[in-house]
Amino acid sequence: MTSESSETASTGLGVSNLFRWGSQAVAVAGWGKSLLTQPHVSIAIAGVTYCLALWVATDTSRVRRRTAALWVAFVAVLVCIAASGNEALVAYAPLVPIVAVARGLRPAFAVVVAVTICAWGTGLWVGEQLVSIVQYTAAVVGAGVFLVEFSRLLLREREDAQVIARQSALIADLSADAERQRVAQQIHDGIGHYLSSAIVQLEVAMQEGSREPRPADDNVRRARELVADGMAEVRNAVGALRKDSSSSFQAALEDLVQASEEAGIEVVWASRGKPRRLRPEVAWAVYSTLQEALTNVRKHARARRVDAMLDYADDAVELVVTDDGVGGGEFEPGTGLRGIEERAAEFGGTARFDAPADGGFSVRLRIAG
Repeated sequence: MTSESSETASTGLGVSNLFRWGSQAVAVAGWGKSLLTQPHVSIAIAGVTYCLALWVATDTSRVRRRTAALWVAFVAVLVCIAASGNEALVAYAPLVPIVAVARGLRPAFAVVVAVTICAWGTGLWVGEQLVSIVQYTAAVVGAGVFLVEFSRLLLREREDAQVIARQSALIADLSADAERQRVAQQIHDGIGHYLSSAIVQLEVAMQEGSREPRPADDNVRRARELVADGMAEVRNAVGALRKDSSSSFQAALEDLVQASEEAGIEVVWASRGKPRRLRPEVAWAVYSTLQEALTNVRKHARARRVDAMLDYADDAVELVVTDDGVGGGEFEPGTGLRGIEERAAEFGGTARFDAPADGGFSVRLRIAG
């Protein structure tokens, strides 16, 4: 019973209470009848042990004890058959489907063969006629073949259920992708539209103000810059939502790097390890962290060079962004850096920031995924 088992064997028997109680009834009927006709303590002990072992073997809360319970049941039923002079043969019937579902069809067929050999040996030992031995042996084999075939149908049903479960998971993934596309389109059509309209209105205000300058022009100009930055981030967010594979995710990160280079900052981008598809929340955390780090470099660091590396470790992904800007020793994290910390904590990761007194600043994000 230790040979190869089906995939379903490790996931629990999943049998109903009706099956468990039915197995007990058949087992008790098998050895109980022989106990009435020829009372013997060995039959009683082996029969009770057999029933208890079957009960444990079909208990899904005791998976670790299942193999031992099956072996005990196997030995106990052979003892019952031998001690009863083959009168308890029917007791072996529940063991076949239980072994088949738990360990596969080959071990179940091995049980049938072992019971057949035991019945032959017992018949010869008690001196039964050869015709009688052949008759109940044929009955044992026939019943065993039927039980193995029945078990095969059970296993096929289990496999079909697993296929359905995998397909359901695939449908759920596709639904999540469709929802991402819908949210991305909503951001683009909704918030993006309003930001575009705001930029147009601010440009009109600046043109009118150029004919009659007012002190508010600087504020209008600054507002336009902020709205433009917001529009760029919306576009990037939409792109990140729509890109879900490992290659497109890498491309989204490289787009951020290229945007910083176009702003006049040298960015050395590197990726270590084999790229893989990350969980959506992890991918978003990495993307938004790189975006925030590069934005801070452009706005505050006065840096000439940025080194950014994404490391695909076995059990985690780590992003490190380091610049050669002004640094500043002790610092108070602003809204953007606090957002990085909050996202990392939310997804079970860590975020660290370092600003050496001699210059430079580094952002390090590590998340399991």
